[in-house]
Amino acid sequence: MLVLHDEATRLHQTVEVLGAKTIPALECPERLEKILEALAEDGRHGIRIVDAQGHEPELRQILSSSHDPGYLEHLRTCHDDWVRAGVIAVDDSVLPECFPVVGLARRPQPPKDIFARPGYYSFDLSTGICKDTWKSATASASLALEAARLVADVSPVSTLDVLALCRPPGHHCTTALAGGYCYLNNAVVAVEGLRRFSASEVRVAVLDLDFHHGNGTQSYFYADGSVLYVSIHGENEYPYYTGFEDEKGEGAGEGKTLNLALPPKSSARDYLAKVDVAVEKIRAFGPSHLVVSLGFDTFHLDPLGSFDLRTENYEDIAANVRCQSGIRGLPSILLLEGGYVLEHLGANVLSFLKGWEKEADILSR
Repeated sequence: MLVLHDEATRLHQTVEVLGAKTIPALECPERLEKILEALAEDGRHGIRIVDAQGHEPELRQILSSSHDPGYLEHLRTCHDDWVRAGVIAVDDSVLPECFPVVGLARRPQPPKDIFARPGYYSFDLSTGICKDTWKSATASASLALEAARLVADVSPVSTLDVLALCRPPGHHCTTALAGGYCYLNNAVVAVEGLRRFSASEVRVAVLDLDFHHGNGTQSYFYADGSVLYVSIHGENEYPYYTGFEDEKGEGAGEGKTLNLALPPKSSARDYLAKVDVAVEKIRAFGPSHLVVSLGFDTFHLDPLGSFDLRTENYEDIAANVRCQSGIRGLPSILLLEGGYVLEHLGANVLSFLKGWEKEADILSR
């Protein structure tokens, strides 16, 4: 497995409001450090350092066509605007103070006031903006774009799988709103990158294995018949208002969305049963490429999750996905999403990669 990393993804470090308290965000740079340490110690996976600046023109084009222009400008300028206004210091973070919720704003328009913008362009208090947020978010998206370039036209015989250590994560970003630690939607960038770099038409299956529903990814592809979105997530969990089984897509995308929700304390057996359903849906769709939004907040100790998965279970989950006929051999992109138990995060990643790479053993027999 080739692993992509950009040092700039470590720079973003902000705060959030959790349980009525302002705390350092659980989505922190140490997450990457633990994963990189585990990968280096394991020694079986090549790590390629990527410089986001090398993809700047292509990334700019993909972002401008997939994300709201006003939202992108907000992410790029918000922190500097608040510093110039003397409201915060350079090392402070911006958080919203007011949201244009139903009943408050009849026809909300992009606000001119710099203090109104954070609430207009986000949907929670977990996604603060610091001086390095834009730099890290674009570096994260660039990793997804580079992964797409690497796997776009790989033949089944020499399939290249890529794990992009995207940080900050992306699947909650609606491409017009930040939320859930997500500022740019990396899965959207990966799919649009596959479309850009592939010589032929692509059909992409997006499998979301984060504990939380990927509302942003679902909404972007909801009416797109060439992209299947399948999510296994916690029932009635954040972001609370999406991820229900009756959300199945619309228009050309009708039937191309599948939400598989599980209640609290669900076991590995429960989870693997949902994986089997997801795999069957993907196989029936017949994708040319697979994108996995890979979260580890499904771990039993995670402060933001409630499943009962252990480190060894990630090997089984990965093997159950990758080694199935119809999926085995697909060029695949793995994008890092959540997972906040630092002392176990590296081991959990290695366990998943071990299960994923069982496919190579099958193909070599």
